[in-house]
Amino acid sequence: NWRSIHFAFKISVTLLLMAVAHGTGYWYRFQMADSRRGDACFFVGTILYGATVLLVADHMRVPEFYPWAFFAWAAGTLPLAWVLGSCSMLGLTNLLATVWVVWHILVSGEAAYTSMFVAQGLCLIRWSYVNRSRGLFTLTLASLVLWWCLLAVAEDLGRAGFFWVAGLGPVLVLI
Repeated sequence: NWRSIHFAFKISVTLLLMAVAHGTGYWYRFQMADSRRGDACFFVGTILYGATVLLVADHMRVPEFYPWAFFAWAAGTLPLAWVLGSCSMLGLTNLLATVWVVWHILVSGEAAYTSMFVAQGLCLIRWSYVNRSRGLFTLTLASLVLWWCLLAVAEDLGRAGFFWVAGLGPVLVLI
């Protein structure tokens, strides 16, 4: 029955709900000075934004677009997360970007665009260090380690990939 619902109706409903969630988040955070409830509403709005992006990807039925849908979701979430300083939204952005980079490397076999992921990861590490967010720091560091390990897959190093990943030890010690 999902395919029988008109595409414009599905997109309209998700965009309307996203706007309501973000508007409610704005009201709670900036008018009522309740940042926890406001961040929760913004988080729900971000999830609805992702649902909209994934609906468009599903409607297009192009398999190569699915990893980029997660990139678009992460890229659309990141500015709002930075402005609000919400750890939950920054963590969601990091998870979405990690899904994108893993999917992109495993599907395409190349790491051409992953420098954007590394730049985001380094900025999130800096933000989490300044704001003393251990959870975000750990999540970001784990995603960077996963990216580093996947470079051996992208470069098709095979057994030599072990030495690639073993070189990660000194980097972690420095971090």
